[in-house]
Amino acid sequence: MLPADTPEREQKLSTLLPLQVQYYVGKTGKLHYWMADPYYCKCMYVGNEQAYQQYERMKINEQLVAKEGEISRQNLEERQMEEMDFQEEMFNPYGMSLAGPMGPAMYW
Repeated sequence: MLPADTPEREQKLSTLLPLQVQYYVGKTGKLHYWMADPYYCKCMYVGNEQAYQQYERMKINEQLVAKEGEISRQNLEERQMEEMDFQEEMFNPYGMSLAGPMGPAMYW
């Protein structure tokens, strides 16, 4: 992590595409990755292939956790709806039609 701790670095950071992993090939032919973060850390992340692979694994894990959270939320909503249906049935033993043993209820 390279902080933008000087006016020159801050200026340079503001010109870079934010939060997009970029790379360049070094003199030895190795890939070097970097990503500008002007929002959170006001820095530039720099790393090698190993660091990039770790970043990708973390990103995939976050996506899986988010998906699991969405599925859990949907399951919870379904259970709540089932519970509400059950409670309505307990309140009205004749079902959702509001019909009693003699037919539809008359409220006039």
